[in-house]
Amino acid sequence: MPSGSTVSLVRSISTPHELCAGSCGLHVTAAAARYLNICANTVATFASQATSCDVLYPCMKHRKTQAADCLAGKRAMPKPSWRVWVCMCIQQASLLTITAQSDLSDTSNLLQTGWAAQTGWNTSQDMCTWTGISCSQGRATAIELEIFSVTGSLPESWGRLPQLSVINLTKGGDGSALTGSLPESWSKLSLLNTLVLSDQSLTGTLPVVYSTLAELTTLDLSNNLLTGSLPSAYSNLTKLEELDLHGNYLNHSLPQSWGELYQVRVMSLWDNSLTGGLPDSWNKLNSLHILDMSLNYFEGPLPQAWGNMSALSELWLNANSLTGSLLESWSNLTSLSMLYLGGNALSGTIPALTSGSWPQVYLISLANNMLTGSLPASWAALPMAQTFHI
Repeated sequence: MPSGSTVSLVRSISTPHELCAGSCGLHVTAAAARYLNICANTVATFASQATSCDVLYPCMKHRKTQAADCLAGKRAMPKPSWRVWVCMCIQQASLLTITAQSDLSDTSNLLQTGWAAQTGWNTSQDMCTWTGISCSQGRATAIELEIFSVTGSLPESWGRLPQLSVINLTKGGDGSALTGSLPESWSKLSLLNTLVLSDQSLTGTLPVVYSTLAELTTLDLSNNLLTGSLPSAYSNLTKLEELDLHGNYLNHSLPQSWGELYQVRVMSLWDNSLTGGLPDSWNKLNSLHILDMSLNYFEGPLPQAWGNMSALSELWLNANSLTGSLLESWSNLTSLSMLYLGGNALSGTIPALTSGSWPQVYLISLANNMLTGSLPASWAALPMAQTFHI
């Protein structure tokens, strides 16, 4: 279904009562019917122009010609008491586009008589009863279909669900997958805190406009077919705690600006085609516990400044093209437990550690480099060390 799919859905419904009563399971009073007639007409005309339900629905109190002025900002928007009713109806129409535009289906045939019929994804039930949909006060707040196998593309129309805080469409186990690009309209989801679209076949680049998702704490787009660079503007995602982009075809260098992601705890960028050096500015990531950037094409020396990353527990930089020597300053990584530097081009001798260094380290991998000399006694004396790959 093309863009403006809400328009097509609304026009296919014969009466306002069917739109806002039958579809949403709402009791529509006679007093409200006048407004619902305007709802049916103006949605069909203006839904594709609206940026969110907070813009569209108040304008519906006007007649069609006046609603156009309202949407254009030429007329003040009223605050009708029926606003939430209309909002539910249009949100339901937006959700329904995934059965048409995306051909969302249970391809694993776990549901014997059809995915949509068994899960309530149709026009006969309140959307808040649909499998995988969570609501608050009649508005969709979460779409979680990670247990199902879904196909098709991601709907632009979900950008008109302003209360969404969670989208989780992790791939099912039967080999089917979502395709296409990431919808730019989702950048309007100002309350979104969790976006998980892992193990699919999504293509295209990371939308720069997602940098406006100020509430985002979890972004997982791992194991897709994404290409292009890492947007420097993502430094605006200051609440981000988990970032997983591994298993794609992302390239170019690491943004210096990402050193401002002060809340990030886990960052997984491994198995991409990233290049360039390791940014000194990332030493400001004082909440970072796990950093995995193995299996890329990074080059240049290990940053001295990274010795200040006091929370870092696991550091994976193996299978790159890093050069230079091991750094004494990294002995200040007091929270470190696992260090993977194997499969690079590091050279020189292994420096001795100062007393009290790396009290929690239990695994160190330095194999397949160009290091010389023997392992210092201070390394062998690490209190928790169990495994060395030299």
